[in-house]
Amino acid sequence: MKFSLINKNDYSPKTDCIILGAFFQNKLIKLEKFFSKKTEDYINKIIQEKIYLEKESFVYHFYNPFLKESKNIILFFQKKNFFEDYEKEMFLKKIVSYLIQEKCKNAVFLLENFFCQEDYYWKIRNIIETIYENKYTFTKFKTKKAKKNIFLEEVLFFIKDYSKHDSLHTSIQHGRSISEGINITKDLCNTPPNICNPKYLSKFLKSIFEKHSKYIKIETLSEKEMKKIGMNAYIAVGKGSINESIMTIIHYMGPKAINKNPIVLVGKGVTFDSGGISLKPSSKMDEMKYDMSGASAVCGTIYSIVKMKLPIYVIGIVAGCENMIGKGSYRPGDIIKTMSGKTVEILNTDAEGRLVLCDALEYSKKFNPIVMIDIATLTGACVVALGKYFTGLISNSESLCKELFVSSKQTRDYVWRLPIIKQLKEEMRSNFADIANVGGICGAITAGYFLSCFTKNYKWAHLDIAGTAWKNGNQKGSTGRPVKLLVQFLLNFFYNNK
Repeated sequence: MKFSLINKNDYSPKTDCIILGAFFQNKLIKLEKFFSKKTEDYINKIIQEKIYLEKESFVYHFYNPFLKESKNIILFFQKKNFFEDYEKEMFLKKIVSYLIQEKCKNAVFLLENFFCQEDYYWKIRNIIETIYENKYTFTKFKTKKAKKNIFLEEVLFFIKDYSKHDSLHTSIQHGRSISEGINITKDLCNTPPNICNPKYLSKFLKSIFEKHSKYIKIETLSEKEMKKIGMNAYIAVGKGSINESIMTIIHYMGPKAINKNPIVLVGKGVTFDSGGISLKPSSKMDEMKYDMSGASAVCGTIYSIVKMKLPIYVIGIVAGCENMIGKGSYRPGDIIKTMSGKTVEILNTDAEGRLVLCDALEYSKKFNPIVMIDIATLTGACVVALGKYFTGLISNSESLCKELFVSSKQTRDYVWRLPIIKQLKEEMRSNFADIANVGGICGAITAGYFLSCFTKNYKWAHLDIAGTAWKNGNQKGSTGRPVKLLVQFLLNFFYNNK
């Protein structure tokens, strides 16, 4: 897809669709380069008719009887100054769905009267991200190939004088880079578990980053290497599988990076989670291929910032393994010594993510990070608490929470903070080990408390994406969350510290 900025001096009026905004009772902005007098009068007539009939803001698609400029016109009627975030998202999706429905190969957005109160940077970036989201399909394993999607090959953004807005070319770059990272995340998550095992995951990472060796260095740890350094909890989870656990470490050092110590992103990469001996119910067990969504989000996030050449230092840890039943499976009742030296009593083998993460987080400390963020489809309890709308956030740092909240609001990739309190220690008490791997009915926060025991003395946040990483039903598939949130967090880190 091609995205470009245009002004009145470089526009040739040949396009499949023009999208513009009409605000309250204002007449159409005078843009003679776009519309003949007949078309302009015709649109203004529609505006005057519709603006009184509708009480709420709405999107209206119609055909242009004067075909000189464009056969399709989409009007976005704005009946108020301020829009909630979900309303913006809804209207943008409706506009893009019209463009795809009409098989438009190209389109022009007139941005002057489009979400009037929003900055041009966000207007453009949100449009690009919505287009990518609506165009995404995963048909790799279908034998009957669909026709190639040739819709929206070119999108133009009209601004009277874009030279006055330095951030606009950046908004195109950011929108495209983030969207490509999200698509990589989705592709990984949607790949079936008989294909996407820990070895495939590691090889995939190497393949997408091999062109960027100037900024990227990749290393891997095998089970044998992990055993040498005491990562026994991580290794235990994968012992029932014929597929060996592999941890992949992605070092990204951007050009003239502003931070000497890295930000570390740790992703849970359980490529299939049967629950182990504490077997999951069969209903929807196919969705357990999405238990590596945290790892794929780390991959997509780093891919996005590589494409941007963001001048920061980030390390991504992709903790790949598979939780299966086999002759080597770990058992309820086992006691395992973690890399930190703490011992854990296993009460439930389906609480495996925290075991993988506690060792991966401990390993991360060798890089002396300024921030550690783990991303994991960790608990069903978080889904009960926050549904499909909010990612659960647990942290030992007020400032880090605030930064993630800001990024969440900017990108509409929402988080909600959950507490960790000292009283949870009793919930996780074991008579035989330092800590149990499950405890109590408050499953989301006891899991967070468990991880907090391995992150002392570091700024740390945990993102539980169990409810937000994928959709089911007719829209079944990965959402690509929380890539937008994480990339925005890293962008804000750069802009606030450069």
